[in-house]
Amino acid sequence: MRRLCIAAAALVLGSCTRTHVLVAPEARAVPVRRIAVMDFAYNYSDKPSAKIMNVLLAGSYVNPGAGRLVAERLGAELMRTGRYRIVERSQIDKLLGEHQFQKTDFASLDGVRRLGKLLGVDAIVVGTVDLFQITWVLFYVRSDVGFSARLVDVESGEVLWAARARRSFFYGAPEDAADGLVSKLASEVDAALSGSGPGGELAPQETSQAPPAATGPAEPPPAAAPEAGR
Repeated sequence: MRRLCIAAAALVLGSCTRTHVLVAPEARAVPVRRIAVMDFAYNYSDKPSAKIMNVLLAGSYVNPGAGRLVAERLGAELMRTGRYRIVERSQIDKLLGEHQFQKTDFASLDGVRRLGKLLGVDAIVVGTVDLFQITWVLFYVRSDVGFSARLVDVESGEVLWAARARRSFFYGAPEDAADGLVSKLASEVDAALSGSGPGGELAPQETSQAPPAATGPAEPPPAAAPEAGR
C-alpha cells in the first residue's frame, strides 16, 4: 500500500528538471559558427533486467546508444537556435573512420583540436551522459536522464561554455525526457551567450580543463527528489 501511495504521488507531481550553464568571459567575442557535436561518452554497468520482488514486477533498463542519441538531439536543438551550423553526422563518421580516431582521442584537448581542424569547424561539443535509464515497479515508472556538455574552441583549446542538465520524468520513456531536457538546455545556452538569460561565468582554470574522458563505468548521481515542473 505504501508503494502504491508513493507511485501515485510521483505521477501527480510530474517531473523535475535542473539545468546549469556557465559561459567563459571571452565566449561572446569569439566568432564561433560552425561546430561539430561528438557522441557523448556513456559507460553503463547496468543491464536490462526484470525480477519479481514482493509479488510486484520490478526492473530497470538502460539504453546503450544514449551517448549518440543525446548528442544528436542536442546538436539539432543548438542548430535550431540559429547560433550554430552543425556538421552532418555522416561526415563526422566518415572522417573518424578514415583517420582511425578512437574514443580515447577525445580525452585530451589536443585530440579535440586535431579533430576540429580536420572537420574544418570553429569548435567541438563533447560531453558525458551520466544517467539514462527507466525504472519501474508495477505501474510506477520513472525515467532519469542526466548529461554534461562543453564547447571547446579549436584554435585556443579553451572551453567557451559548459552545461549540465538532469531530469526525472514520471510515466514516460527516457527518450521523451531527453527531448525536453536538450531543448531547454540549448535555449538556456543561447540566452546565456546573448546575455539575456541566466548563466554563471566559467573560472579561468575551468576554461582550460580537458573534456570528459570515456573511462570506467559512470557512477549515477543521486536520484532527484520529484517536484512540480516540466
